[in-house]
Amino acid sequence: MNHRNSSLLEPEHYAGVRRPMQHAETLPPGVYADPEFYRWEVERLFSGGWHCIGHVSQLPKAGDYRAFDIAGVPLILVRGDDSQLRVFSNTCRHRAMRLLADCGRRRLIRCPFHSWTYSLDGALLRAPGMEQAADFCHDDYGLIALRVEDSHGLVFVNIDGNAPPLSEFLGDFADVHAPWSFSTMQVTRRKGFDVACNWKLFVQVFMEYYHLPSVHPDSFRETRYQPSEDEQAGSGGFISVFGVHKGTGAVLQTPNRTTLPSIASLNGRWLKGSRYTHILPSTILCATRDCMWFFECYPQGPDRTKFYMNSCFPKHSIASPDFDTIVANYYERWDTALVEDVAILEAQQRGVSSPLARPGRVSHLESAVGHFEAWLADRVSTST
Repeated sequence: MNHRNSSLLEPEHYAGVRRPMQHAETLPPGVYADPEFYRWEVERLFSGGWHCIGHVSQLPKAGDYRAFDIAGVPLILVRGDDSQLRVFSNTCRHRAMRLLADCGRRRLIRCPFHSWTYSLDGALLRAPGMEQAADFCHDDYGLIALRVEDSHGLVFVNIDGNAPPLSEFLGDFADVHAPWSFSTMQVTRRKGFDVACNWKLFVQVFMEYYHLPSVHPDSFRETRYQPSEDEQAGSGGFISVFGVHKGTGAVLQTPNRTTLPSIASLNGRWLKGSRYTHILPSTILCATRDCMWFFECYPQGPDRTKFYMNSCFPKHSIASPDFDTIVANYYERWDTALVEDVAILEAQQRGVSSPLARPGRVSHLESAVGHFEAWLADRVSTST
C-alpha cells in the first residue's frame, strides 16, 4: 500500500507496527511530516494528555513565571502568593492580547494592551475604562485556568481538562523512579534549542542505544550500554529502560574528567547504570548515579520542534565549593551529544519527508521505540 495516497489516520497503515516486536515494522514515514497527522496529534495527544513543563525548583518564589506554547496554545506557569503553581491561558480576557513573554517575576499580571490587571491567582483586579459597561462583573473575567499537577518534582499540565488524574496516568512512575529522589534535586541549567525535525524523531532517538556507535563514535566510545531485563518497567503512561554501564552516564569517558558524588539515596544496581524514561507522549528523562536530566517538548509544526534540556543535581552536590568547575564536564557531555544528535535528526527529517520513504523493521536494540510506536498506532485506531 502506498501510504502517501490515503489518510495516515486509517488504522490499516499500522498493521506492521502492531506485530510482535521481533516482527514489527516502523511507523509509516509520513507520520513525521504530514500536516493532517500533525493536526490530529495536536488535538488528541497534546491537548488531551499530560505534558511536563518543568521542575518545581525552577519557580521558587511568589511571582516567578514562565510563558510557553504547547502546540500553538500560549500558556503561563506562575507561582502564586500562596506558593501554589498555576497554569493560565496567556491571553487577556478583554481582547485576547498575549500577557507575558519569556520568564521573570511579577507581583501582578498586567495586559500591555489596555492594562487589565490580574492577581497571581488569575482574578481580575482592574479593568480601566469598563465603568460604563452594563452589568460588567470582574469575577466573570478572570484568567482561564488549566489543570496543573506535579509528581516527583516534575510539573505537568493538561490543556483540555479531560485527562485522568496525573497519579492515575503515571501509575507506578513514582515507585520506579524513587531511588533518584527527583523532588529533592534542583535545576542548574535550562538550555533551549530549535530542531528541524518532527517531535517523535527526537524522543525516539533518546530512547535507544542502537545509534550510539554510529552517531557518537568518539564522544561515547568507552560507554557501552547493556539494557537490563526490566526494560519495560512500570504500569503507567511511560516506557522505561535501565541500561548498565561503567561510571556515570553524564560525563564524557575521557581521562581527567572529575565527577560529582553519587546520589545519596542510591544503592546496589542503581549505581551501575542509567534509567531512560519516556513519559507519553513527549517527555523524556534520564537518571544516572549522580544527576538527572529531562527535556520539555514543544512542537512547532510537523517538521520543527522546540526543546528545553534541564540539568538537575542533588542539593548536596550543588553546595560543593567546586560544583561550578565540575559541572562544566557534564554540560560539555550534553552539548556534545546534542550537536551530534541534532545533525542526524535533521537529516532524518529530510528522509522521512521523501515520497519514496517506506516503513522499515524494528531492532531489538530499539524495542522501547517499538513500544512507543505501537502505543501511537493504538491511539490512531481508537480515535477513528
